[in-house]
Amino acid sequence: FQSTNEIKVKSAEKIETIESTNFVIATGSSSMNIPAAKVDGKRIHDSTSILEMTKLPKSLLILGGGYIGCEFASLFAELGVKVTIIEFLPGIVWTMGETISSFLTQSFEKRGIELRCGVKMEKSDVVDGGVRAFLDNGSTIDGEMLLVSVGRMPYTEGLNLSAIGLGTDKRGFIEINEAM
Repeated sequence: FQSTNEIKVKSAEKIETIESTNFVIATGSSSMNIPAAKVDGKRIHDSTSILEMTKLPKSLLILGGGYIGCEFASLFAELGVKVTIIEFLPGIVWTMGETISSFLTQSFEKRGIELRCGVKMEKSDVVDGGVRAFLDNGSTIDGEMLLVSVGRMPYTEGLNLSAIGLGTDKRGFIEINEAM
């Protein structure tokens, strides 16, 4: 943003200035990275790189039992992969309510998806043939691959939001009021 009615857009070919009285900011998001699991696109994946795989793993550890982690768990279990979800909160999809969490837990357990809830993954190492997750309760879990699914971050860096009187919260989300 250059001002409240002007943006500068850079493409591979040129830099263009666009004027308007209204703009919609829809820049998308990216997977959140964490120090305990460095995404390499080979053994340790995020929700983008895992879709680029050409061969199914025999086993998959999923760090994060939110809705994205659960979607991938369901998909990979259906494809015959041994899936283990590692979730820091007391249950999967916990923020959606205990009823939903309980229902999905029962469904996943019937399908052979292993759940390790209420534990934190402190670090992960790429080991011969896979990934080893070290949990805060002293145990380890091995899998052929690890999917890091711990949330998303908005693409707001570099937008110069202060030029239009906007700011971001500590996570990078645009701060809004009741009128959006």
